[in-house]
Amino acid sequence: MAKIGVVWHYIKYEEYFRIIAESIGETIYFKLGNLYDGIRAAKALIEEADVEVIIARGYTGELIRESVEIPVVVMENSNFDLINAVHKAHELGEKIAFVDYQRNKQFYDFELIKRLLDIDFDYFTFNEIHEIEGKTHEIAKKGYDVVIGTGSCVFRNAFKSGIDSVLLETSREDFISAINRAKATVEIRRRETEKNKWMKAIYDNAKEGYMLVTGEGKITVFNEIMSEIFNVESESIIGKEMSEAMKVATDIRKVYAKTAISGELIDVNRNRVIVNRFPIDEEDQTDCVLINLQKASNIHDLDAKLRHDYVKKGFVSKTHFDDIITKNTEMLELIQKAKLYAKSKSNILIYGESGTGKELFAQSIHRESTCAAGPFVAINCASLPENLLESELFGYEEGAFTGARKGGKLGIFELAHKGTIFLDEIGEMSIQLQSRFLRVLQEREVIRLGGDRVIPVDVRIICATNKNLFNLVVDGKFREDLYYRINILKLSVPPLRQRKDDIWCIFKYFLNHKGYVNTDELAFLEPLMIRYDWPGNVRELQAFGERLMAMRDSLDAVTAKALFSECVHDGDSDDRRYKRLDDKVIQINLASMNEMENQIIQLLYEHLGGDKDEMANILNISKTTLWRKLKEIN
Repeated sequence: MAKIGVVWHYIKYEEYFRIIAESIGETIYFKLGNLYDGIRAAKALIEEADVEVIIARGYTGELIRESVEIPVVVMENSNFDLINAVHKAHELGEKIAFVDYQRNKQFYDFELIKRLLDIDFDYFTFNEIHEIEGKTHEIAKKGYDVVIGTGSCVFRNAFKSGIDSVLLETSREDFISAINRAKATVEIRRRETEKNKWMKAIYDNAKEGYMLVTGEGKITVFNEIMSEIFNVESESIIGKEMSEAMKVATDIRKVYAKTAISGELIDVNRNRVIVNRFPIDEEDQTDCVLINLQKASNIHDLDAKLRHDYVKKGFVSKTHFDDIITKNTEMLELIQKAKLYAKSKSNILIYGESGTGKELFAQSIHRESTCAAGPFVAINCASLPENLLESELFGYEEGAFTGARKGGKLGIFELAHKGTIFLDEIGEMSIQLQSRFLRVLQEREVIRLGGDRVIPVDVRIICATNKNLFNLVVDGKFREDLYYRINILKLSVPPLRQRKDDIWCIFKYFLNHKGYVNTDELAFLEPLMIRYDWPGNVRELQAFGERLMAMRDSLDAVTAKALFSECVHDGDSDDRRYKRLDDKVIQINLASMNEMENQIIQLLYEHLGGDKDEMANILNISKTTLWRKLKEIN
């Protein structure tokens, strides 16, 4: 039910209007008032009764409409009302004058009324209320007997001039029609208010700035993000003309115009923003302009989130330093060094034989780094052919090549944005790909295959290899500039044969993890396992444990030893595949003294993972001499 207020110039109508309203199931709130008093009465109804619409008549209604924010239904009299008033006036005199507001002339068919009643009368109009007194004096001088008027002002002046007066009364039908119009107006306004509320909620909760400027240059929408960008309160902008708004926020002139633009990048109040502008040309909103501002930083964050959501497929680090099982002093020192490296954002190169746990270190470094919340993306450079590896690394656009996925594909550099990328077997990457990889390291941006746009990436690079990259550089198989780019921080993971004290504890941990609790009953295997070199390192040790677990139900000392012999020899009776030199012995080919010396230095460099301090110590030469000899070899 609508809350309807009625402002009227005669108190006697209050009860009459209430009865009519109740007969159609409505309630009205009545206040007496005419002209400027009517404005005060309308404001009182709004404040006291919280009415949603005002009904008033004629000029009073026009004045109220200009003074309040809620809708006003201005009642207009009909031909029937004027017929009734003329009939009454004719009973008081022959010469009749009708005085009314100029704009109301359109509502009456005077010639029709005169013919129907066979009564003549004259029509006098006014535009302003102060003209009424002059009109009634003019009517009196012309000898009129009676005046028909719509309000008390006409009656007072007619009385002063000694002329009878008749009120142009409002009929029941007119009032019911006004109530129905008021109800419809309230319903429309409620819907508009609800829509505006939702629109305001959308604008205010949007992550982008929105400003709507009407054709007259008035700002009607200025949401919270826009306020933040311009560093002003929205209340100081909304409802203002553009010229006024510019005094409060001068940078508005940078974004406002009546021309359409899309994706223009500008600086606003120290914010880098993207401007989109949409002119709106409608019948009731000619040349309105909707302006949308997006912070460039938000676009970057959204892009990172999209990429982060995309990598929820499994690109996460699953291990931590606590998962590295060791009691070896060298390994414990290596873990402490890796923890220090984790705090840096520099590139890391991890040396180590296959199966020593290079990726375990990489994942642990990621988990303890500043980019731990980002993705951890790993790829083995030796596992894919060159063309496929390139598309995996850098991604591709739709149609880049035959069989390319619709919509294109993100490369792992994009997937690893704000996280870590782990490139295993980096030494297997071709020279061509090394060049593209080097550019990513230098510029921190990628271009997809078949693409023409630069995509910024922020990633931590960790590489791993089981080869001597320095020798590959010497042989021309690895770029020297890339070698020094990735070899900023270095970790050398020792093989299992160099940390014999870890063999049994890793083996027990693996069996316990698989549910084998009574590992002490297998203690007789420990001496055998420690004497063995484990060329496959931890991966081979785990494989032996898997085989052992497969036979757990029939396991005894005899079968366990036989199984160990079978596992480590794998049916190779002379064990050629597993023969290794002692850790303190290297093997060279016979040649000249100079060539054999070079072989010793190269093999020792590879054996020690490039540790020049240890090399100089073993060779009993100074580091300066070692550097000179290495340079001569290169």
